Amino acid sequence: DVLSELLKINNDRIGIYRQVIRKIEEHDLKIVFQGAIEESRKIQTILALEIFRRNSLPDVDATTIAGKLYRVWLEIKDFLFGKDHDSMLNACRFSEHCVEKAYQEALKHDEVHGELSQILHHQIETLRRSHQMLKTYEFSY
Repeated sequence: DVLSELLKINNDRIGIYRQVIRKIEEHDLKIVFQGAIEESRKIQTILALEIFRRNSLPDVDATTIAGKLYRVWLEIKDFLFGKDHDSMLNACRFSEHCVEKAYQEALKHDEVHGELSQILHHQIETLRRSHQMLKTYEFSY
C-alpha cells in the first residue's frame, strides 16, 4: 500500500509538471520541469518493480484524488488570475513539498526497512534536488 501510494504521488507529480509545461513560455524552465518528469518516471519504474517483487500488480497510471483536485485547482486559478511565472513556481514548490512529506510518512511504516528504506531515501534525495532547483529559479526571474 505504501509503495502504491508513492507511485500514485509520482504520477501526480508528472501530471502537474506536464500541465505547467504547457502553460509557461520560459524554455529553460520547461527543460527543468521535463527533467522532473523524467525523474518521476525513473522513480515510477523502481516503485513498480518493488511492488511487483512483493507479489502485487502496480497500477502505473493511478493518481491520487488530491492530485486530481490540485490539477483542477491549477486550471481554475489560471482562468481566474492568469498564468504568471511566480504562481507556476509556487504551485510546483507546493507539489514538491507534498511529495516529500508523503515520502517522510512512508518511511514511518513498519514494512519500510532495509533495502526498501534505502531506495526511498535515495528517491527523497533525488526529489529534494529538484525542489532546490526550483528555488534557484524562483530568484532568477
